[in-house]
Amino acid sequence: MKKINLEPVIVDESTIVQYTDKVTVEKGLSLTVPNGYQAVVFIGEKVLFRVESCVGRRLAEYGKELLGKQCRIAFVRTKAVPAMAWGFGNIQVNNERLKEAYRVGANGKYFVEVVQIPKLIEHFANDNNITVEKLRDCTISFIKNIGTALLGEYFAKTDISVFEISAHAAELRTNLLNKLQGESVFATLGLRLKDLTVDGIYVNEDDLALIRSRINETEKDDKSAENALRESERAAEDFSRRLDEEFAKLRESIAAASSAGNAAELEKLREQLTADLTSKLGDKMREMQDSISDSIEEKFQALLPLNEKAREEYIKNLKITARVCIEKAADEDGLVPAAGMLYTNIEENLIKKFRLRYENKKFVMDYDDYLSLADEAPGLLSRYDLSPTVFTDDEGAEVTEIPPHVRFYEAGLSVQGSLRAKDYWCFLNKLRHKSPENNNFLRRKFPSFAQEKKYISDALDFFSAHGLYTKD
Repeated sequence: MKKINLEPVIVDESTIVQYTDKVTVEKGLSLTVPNGYQAVVFIGEKVLFRVESCVGRRLAEYGKELLGKQCRIAFVRTKAVPAMAWGFGNIQVNNERLKEAYRVGANGKYFVEVVQIPKLIEHFANDNNITVEKLRDCTISFIKNIGTALLGEYFAKTDISVFEISAHAAELRTNLLNKLQGESVFATLGLRLKDLTVDGIYVNEDDLALIRSRINETEKDDKSAENALRESERAAEDFSRRLDEEFAKLRESIAAASSAGNAAELEKLREQLTADLTSKLGDKMREMQDSISDSIEEKFQALLPLNEKAREEYIKNLKITARVCIEKAADEDGLVPAAGMLYTNIEENLIKKFRLRYENKKFVMDYDDYLSLADEAPGLLSRYDLSPTVFTDDEGAEVTEIPPHVRFYEAGLSVQGSLRAKDYWCFLNKLRHKSPENNNFLRRKFPSFAQEKKYISDALDFFSAHGLYTKD
């Protein structure tokens, strides 16, 4: 009888779940589970049993009926998961009480523990091993969204001076931890957020220097601040103009090209346009990168070919609701009509129900009103969160095209809700349009179809709860 002993290969502390290859259960097959680990034995997707710390325990002891069957073993780390880093910066704070405007950031670490092993394994069903890096990839954007809104709001309407900010790290930690622990994102992964640290709250050095200068020489500093703002506005206007010029060329090239080559050509142009435009802005405007990405992304999706099942004429002939469509979907292709229903109805409600201004197939608002959102809704957009274009309407007033998260804020959502709606909106858009990059994005975000199906179901619940989706 050949003896085989299976045990985890512990290279470093970053692996949370380590899988074996499929093995056939024989009398000589045994497990060694080190301290701080637990073994989960399963056939297919079904968990059979768990094995605690042991040395050379035979699998056949758990039932003779296992003999001859193929199974896999997942060695799950039960001791403390290594800390994961979080951080974000360039959050615009406009404190009108103290007449201070600056960009603030924060960073630290967060600690999780595995509380439901089956949920964790199910979420990463198609992965070979589950690492700390994969856990961070699934949670860091959520922490950034909540943390960004919280940090921007925290200092905007207080008497806390820019020079006192670092002393409030403990308060920020408490507020952020409580907020995150009240959300479900960690629970859906089978995790619990144990703790979070704020290692530092920092202010942009250039902004700090400007404030110091103003305090020492008020008049001189006021003039300097005004010049800095004008320089930023000129850079913003230049970027908007360049972006529109490039997309005008893009539309012309697509009109002249064959439809078969459009998607591939768009992916190539996406990379060229992003690299070219961002480099032209210079290092001083590096904080505009996220806004550039969002602005370019929606324009590119509009140029990509639309999936046949997302077209309006296809959706009109369906006799089922979006919810039923999602429930009956057996693969990603089955979710496309639901994405089309959601997108079309939400856009219609933004126009007709919430009466957002819609001209020439664009959502627009008064340019001054758009800029005032930096004070009205801290965390929604920064001083450099650019609109794609600024133009004059028929009455001579300056108006600007507004990005998705601003549309949702104007429809009555909170800052955090608007950022969450933007993420759902981006997903629906990528599901509706055909391109290799969209496919790659969806595979990275959703390792299994079950996760993607749940995500679009959550999106339906979210938009319905806020009165944005009303068709069902």
